[in-house]
Amino acid sequence: MQNRYFDNRTTRRRLLKTSLVGLTGITGSGVFGSAAAQEPDEDVTVITEPTTITESGIYVLEDNLEHEVSEEPENNYDFDPFIEIDTDSATDESEIIIDGQGHEIAGRGYGTAILAQEYHSEPVTVRDLTIRNVTQAIYFEIAGALTLENVTITECDRAISYYDNAELIGKDVTITENGYGISSVRSGVSLTDSTIDNNTGDGISASYLNLTDTTVSRNQTGVGIFLGGGTIEDCIIAENEEYGIDSSDAYDVAITDTEISHNGNHGLYILFSSDWDVQNNAITENAGYGVYIERSTNSQILGNTITGNTEGPIFVSEDSENITIEDNQTETKEPDHGAGEEDGQDDNEQEDDRDYDNDDTTEEKRKKNKGKHKDERTDKRKGKRKHRKFNNSTC
Repeated sequence: MQNRYFDNRTTRRRLLKTSLVGLTGITGSGVFGSAAAQEPDEDVTVITEPTTITESGIYVLEDNLEHEVSEEPENNYDFDPFIEIDTDSATDESEIIIDGQGHEIAGRGYGTAILAQEYHSEPVTVRDLTIRNVTQAIYFEIAGALTLENVTITECDRAISYYDNAELIGKDVTITENGYGISSVRSGVSLTDSTIDNNTGDGISASYLNLTDTTVSRNQTGVGIFLGGGTIEDCIIAENEEYGIDSSDAYDVAITDTEISHNGNHGLYILFSSDWDVQNNAITENAGYGVYIERSTNSQILGNTITGNTEGPIFVSEDSENITIEDNQTETKEPDHGAGEEDGQDDNEQEDDRDYDNDDTTEEKRKKNKGKHKDERTDKRKGKRKHRKFNNSTC
C-alpha cells in the first residue's frame, strides 16, 4: 500500500472537528522525564555484558550490547537474557533506570533483551534504547510498572509481552517490523507519540489501552488494535490487514478524533461489548463496514464521517440493544441490520437483501466484496473470534 495516507498527519487531523484533549495519566506534567529530573543518588553502573539487576539505581550502556553466537541453538530461549531484573531482596522502592544512551541491544534472532518475572514493585524506566533481532524484546510478568521513553524495537519475534503488571507507559516508542507488537493481559497500556507498524501479527492487543497521538498501521496478518477497554484519541489506525480496531467483551471504550481507514476488514468491530462512545472520527475506505456492531449494548456512534467503506457505513446486529446512531456523515440514512457474523454463519454468506443503488459501480463493488470476504476471511474470522477475549474483571 502507498504511504500517502501518512504524509501529513497534522493536515489530516484538522479535518476532525473537535479539539484535542490529552489522556489522563499520559500527558500531564511530570509523567515523562521524571527519572531525568529526579535521578537517584546511586552510582551509575555501566552494562558491558549480560547482567542481572538486583538493586535499584541507574544502569547505562556505553556501547552496543550483543550476543556472541557461534552456532544456532536448539531452542531460541536457551540464552540468558541480556538484562534480567531480579530485585526480590531489595528493601526500598526506588526506581530502576536503564539508559541506552542511544545504543542498542542486538541478538542474532535468539534470547530476551529485558526480562522481569515475579520480582518486585519498583518502577522501571527504559530510555534511549534500540532492541533488535531477539526472540523477545521485553518480557514483564507479575512485575512493577514500566515506562519506555524513546525506545525502538525492531526485527524481533515478539516486541513486548506484558502480563499481570502495573501500568506500561510509553512515549516516543517505535515498534516496527517484528512478529507481534504489544501483547498485554490484565495490565494497562498507555502510549503517546508512538508508532506501531509493519509487524506481521497484531499491532496492539491490550486488556486496557489509553492511546493518543499514535499511528498503528500496516500490521500484516492481524488487526491494528484489539482491546478490552480504554480510550483512543487523535490517532491513525490504517492499512492493517484485518480489522482496524477489534474487540470482544470490551467495556467503557471512547474513540475520538481518530482516523480509521484502508483496513482489510471492518474499520471498527464491536462484539459482545457495552458502553462505547465513538465520536468525531473519520472511518473511511475500509474493506468491510466502517462500524460493525454485534451482540452489544449501550453504545453511541455520533458525529463521525463514515464513507467509502466497501460493505457500507454501519451494521448493527438484531440482538444488539440501545445503540444510538446520530449525526454521522454516511452514504445511507439507516444502518444495515442482520443476524451477525457470530450467529452461526458469516454475514457475507447470508442472503443479501439490502437496497443498493442500481449503478454499475455499487453493484460491482458488492459482488467483489462478497466474494473476497467469503473466500479469504470467513475461516480466519470464525477461527479466532470465539477464543479471543480478556478477563477484565481482574484488571
